[in-house]
Amino acid sequence: MISTRIINAINSESVTIYQQAIRDCGAIYGFDVDQAIQELTQKMGEFKVSTKVSKTPKENKEKPEKIKSVPLPWMGVVNPEKCENIAFCGGLFNQCSGARCENGFCSKCKQASSEYFTVAERLAQGAEWKDAKGRKPFALNRVLKKLKLTQEMMMEEAEKQGITLDASLFEVKVAEKKPKTVRGRPKAPKVEVEDAGNGMTDLFDSLVNEAEEGTVVSNLTASTGSKKSKLSPEEKAEREAKKAAEKAEKEAKRAAEKAEREAKAKAEKDAYDALSAEEKVAYNKAKKDAAEAKAKAEYEALSPEKKAEVDAKKVAAELEKEAKKVAAEAEKEAKKAAAKAEKEAEKLAKAEQAKAEKLAKAAAEALKKAEEKLAKEEARKAKRAADRANKKSEKGAKKEAKPEVKAEPEAEVEVRKVAKIIIDGVMYYYDKATKEVIDNLEDQNVIGVLINCEMNEKGRVAKAEIKKYANDAEKVETEDEYESENDADEDDDE
Repeated sequence: MISTRIINAINSESVTIYQQAIRDCGAIYGFDVDQAIQELTQKMGEFKVSTKVSKTPKENKEKPEKIKSVPLPWMGVVNPEKCENIAFCGGLFNQCSGARCENGFCSKCKQASSEYFTVAERLAQGAEWKDAKGRKPFALNRVLKKLKLTQEMMMEEAEKQGITLDASLFEVKVAEKKPKTVRGRPKAPKVEVEDAGNGMTDLFDSLVNEAEEGTVVSNLTASTGSKKSKLSPEEKAEREAKKAAEKAEKEAKRAAEKAEREAKAKAEKDAYDALSAEEKVAYNKAKKDAAEAKAKAEYEALSPEKKAEVDAKKVAAELEKEAKKVAAEAEKEAKKAAAKAEKEAEKLAKAEQAKAEKLAKAAAEALKKAEEKLAKEEARKAKRAADRANKKSEKGAKKEAKPEVKAEPEAEVEVRKVAKIIIDGVMYYYDKATKEVIDNLEDQNVIGVLINCEMNEKGRVAKAEIKKYANDAEKVETEDEYESENDADEDDDE
């Protein structure tokens, strides 16, 4: 999206440009510049660059013409391969067109309809049939008008299906209008008063006589012509007929004008289609030149003020077009940058995901190895424990089997404390107490003694030399020396 700062800058620059254009026109044609700017601003509104994406017009694809399905009225014939329910069918209430299933209804209905019922109920009730809302089948003319069909289309469809429709079905039935009942007190009878000689006296005499006979006349009304009398049914019918005639005349006039326009357009189109390619080019050029000449003539006929106004509008339109172009380019670049950033972010996210998956896989493998190692160790320990238990049980069994023999006291065995040491690439063992060197632990053959020992921080021999014995006498002598040295050390300690 374009930033607000860029949009504001474009708006400000555009307003400055078209105001300067109006001032230049004012200097040439001599009109009030400030007033022109004010009026144009009020008419055109504030000039702004829109940040909305202009949608490219979609190509008009020719859609295939839909074939209208023409419903037919109920003729009392049931199709055994169709659903047993009644469908609305534009108000004709015919048999449902769904394929019949095992239960007698289609997959959409599934069961008997509670709104329109079934074909069996309609057959049983005949002309008295109504749906759940109390509606009877609509008249064919009403259905045709609603579905935008014609009587001929319905007749053709009936012929295709082998059904004969009576023309009386399409007759318009006019319902008899019931007389309107007027609420309230009934109107008094009109009594005409004639003033001729002694007519008034005779009227009063007759009223007195009626009163003596018990007849009461109330609300005596004289028809003096001051009140407007109501129209008779004949006058109403005449007025309605006049209105209908005027309406029909207007519609006929409108239809004639429309037909004339269509005929004229068709004639022009046919004439244009009959032209060759070169003639079409020339015709289009002439039409364009005529339109330009007409516009130029209309412009020249304007007053200087109107011309300035038209020029200003033209400049403003060009500026608006240029600003829209700049905004579109900026928006395109912004979209391109956003798409690139999105692509980079997606690439980085994929790399991070791959790295995380790799680490997770390595961790899973390490965990698996650790579990396997632990399992092996546990198995080894269990095996050792089982072996020890077996040996112990075998030993106990042997002990129980052998007679008890008193064990003789064993002679004390001297235990040496030895440590490993590597000298000249060969591993030896030396006695920590006597510093004597042993070549192996099996026969414990003493081959010499350590000399020139260097100790490390932990008090162990880090470096030394072996003084090998030449014979056993030397070995004994060395042992005596070692013992004498130990004795001397003990004396010094005391």
